[in-house]
Amino acid sequence: MSFLQSAFGISYNIRDVAYALLLSIIILPFTSLLPLMKSKMLSYDELREVELIKSRDKDTKLPSYWPFALREILQLLLTWLTIGFFILDVSLACSLAEDASIAFTRRYVITLFFWIAITEPLKGMLCAYIILKKNPSHFISCEFDEAILPLDYVDNCKPAPECLRNDVVGTTESDLKQLQDNKDKKTREELFFETMREVACLLASLVVIMGLVFYYRDNTGFLYQQQVRSLLNLEQIPYGPVAFGSINQIEQFWTWANDSLAPALLASWYDGGPAWAMRGFANDKVSRAMGIGHIRQIRSVPLSQCYTVPQLAAYSGNCTRDITFGNEDRHPQYARGWKPYVEVDGVDPPAEYKYRTADEHQSAYLFSFVTRHAAVEGRLHSYGGGGYSVLLKGTPLQIQDTLKRLKQEHWIDKNTRVILVELSMYNAQVNYFAVVELVIEIPAEGYLLPSSWVEAVRLIKYQGRDGDIIMTFEFLYIAFAIFSFLKNTFYYGTNVVNAFKTLPPKGGPIRNFLYILLGRFWDFVDFFVGILAICSVIAFFLRQQYIEQALENFAANNGNAYINLSQQRNMELMFTFCVAGVVFFVSCKLIKILRFNRRIAFLADTLDYAGVSITDFAVVFVLIICAFNASLYCLLWNKLESYKSAVATFETTTAGMLGKFVVADIFQITMLGSIIFMIFMYTGTLFLINIFVMIVMYEFEQVRNDSSRQTNQYEIIDHIQTKVLRSIGMYGRENVPACYVRDSMKDYELLTTLTAKADLLLHRVLRWRINYDNDDDDIVLPPRRAQDMPDPLYL
Repeated sequence: MSFLQSAFGISYNIRDVAYALLLSIIILPFTSLLPLMKSKMLSYDELREVELIKSRDKDTKLPSYWPFALREILQLLLTWLTIGFFILDVSLACSLAEDASIAFTRRYVITLFFWIAITEPLKGMLCAYIILKKNPSHFISCEFDEAILPLDYVDNCKPAPECLRNDVVGTTESDLKQLQDNKDKKTREELFFETMREVACLLASLVVIMGLVFYYRDNTGFLYQQQVRSLLNLEQIPYGPVAFGSINQIEQFWTWANDSLAPALLASWYDGGPAWAMRGFANDKVSRAMGIGHIRQIRSVPLSQCYTVPQLAAYSGNCTRDITFGNEDRHPQYARGWKPYVEVDGVDPPAEYKYRTADEHQSAYLFSFVTRHAAVEGRLHSYGGGGYSVLLKGTPLQIQDTLKRLKQEHWIDKNTRVILVELSMYNAQVNYFAVVELVIEIPAEGYLLPSSWVEAVRLIKYQGRDGDIIMTFEFLYIAFAIFSFLKNTFYYGTNVVNAFKTLPPKGGPIRNFLYILLGRFWDFVDFFVGILAICSVIAFFLRQQYIEQALENFAANNGNAYINLSQQRNMELMFTFCVAGVVFFVSCKLIKILRFNRRIAFLADTLDYAGVSITDFAVVFVLIICAFNASLYCLLWNKLESYKSAVATFETTTAGMLGKFVVADIFQITMLGSIIFMIFMYTGTLFLINIFVMIVMYEFEQVRNDSSRQTNQYEIIDHIQTKVLRSIGMYGRENVPACYVRDSMKDYELLTTLTAKADLLLHRVLRWRINYDNDDDDIVLPPRRAQDMPDPLYL
């Protein structure tokens, strides 16, 4: 038989299967050896009980067992033999030739599969059948239990008498118990329905959100972003031309713009000539320019004098200052070389020296009172949308000539505070827009600080085969967002009003405010989800409006005008961020819904009871962190970029506590700073974090050991199990809980049957019964047989 099969990447034939089946049968006696030896040896607890029984009655006849020391020796020996044989198998397999090693591995995997899935389960069922056929009582007990427990006591039990009539209520105690059971069952039914409804709503919302995210994004966006960055030469490569990210002089910027930017904007053939059949495309041959890009600069007003001490004023001149909203140069028109402009009839003013507002650059925000705020975020400052700009239009040679002329005219001079290169592209193959924003900041200190942002966004959603699916998910998400906002806002407002009516009598204003707003944590989370959802809907419609305006502008000018897609990009990112927040907090609600699981309930109760301790610890933690951050900021703010601001210092120290830090630079700069940093690392990682873990672990132990601090929501699992077993006809006597055991006590182990429960309970009670005939607390062993028992108990 030579036909080959394949499963899980392993090819095998009939011979391999036959060998594997035979080996899995051969090893069955060896795998039965350990359980057989275990049955002949007692555990430590059973050994102590045997010793106790024999110390009281030497004539007691108990089955003979192997010595306990032999059990430990055999267990240790078999464990290490198993590990040794496994290591031997692996070493022998590695020492074989390639074909033999592959054959061994193939047969070993098949043998393991047959042993786990077929032969071992069949052996277990066969052994269980033989044992139960010979000793049916071993279904609930073993030989040792039968030797010390009176198993036939139940046969002599008398039926329980009728319960006494309760004169006040007018019914029997059993009826009262049945009434309570029915009430508990109804409560569980309501909890079950509520939980199933919450789970169904949660899963439906997650399906809608994740489906929307899945169809919105794919890995081609990242690849296209990398392609554009490579096209514009933004990252330095070894022995390559000057890249944008390595610019540190104005001369290098002109070199990069001439050698990398200008050739990249228009498609050209291998000989450098223009590709006339691809007019409007970038030099990657797939990206269509969305309008004409530009280079924009923002200038500061020149200083008439340097603000310094009188002793140095005579030696200091030609000073500038950093850009602010108050000192930005907004002069309407300059002549070439930034000279005062004199109007001449018939001569147009130079466009590169004309100030254009944010509206002209299409950089204004939605509301008029924030249009003066930043349109571009740099590494040092935020910059508005106005300034002096030059369009990058024409052939690459024409763009290079324009750049050469601007360089000769010193278009970038001492008063230039920031240079921005802004353009947009569209790749129809992957339906992605690339919004390019390149920034070179030139502070008054004189150095150049470049930064780049290339964002690939899919602004047109309904193209391609997935357009209808995306439209469906968007409609479902909008409906979910509006419904979630309205429902959660209503419930949260209602709870705030109710909390206001039940304010603590002696609470302060801050405490009352927090109690009103955050008294019910999950209601606040739901309210926050509604806020994020409605914000994402607003961003969705604004993005649709802005992209329609951009497409109309593009069609009206045939792509021969500057088009700024930063607003569209920002709305898309805002929508994405809000959806990400909705996904996060909706997923966190699983903790609330799954509280009927015992382990999750323990975790939630632990965090609930540890809230006060964690709050106190957080105050101490923040004070210590602030103390160390303040000292490190004072020592290193002007020496290392990672400590240039208080926020950057906090980010660096937080990353250091997580294990990501470099202390070598600090050692080279200041010894005191390195000492403070190392003390902070040891304090944070070895002391503070361990204290937090100890707080949580302590509260966990308290919750686990105190049933009054545990919730009973996990009982719904038993309720679901009962309903499922009854629906399929497998609900038996062993699934019924013991009589008169309340549901709140189900964290104790219940016996499988009423007979075993009665026998074990009676055995334990009589064994530890106190003999009141004398003053000694003697342990009284139970009688050996049921007929020697006292009056039977009523069950």
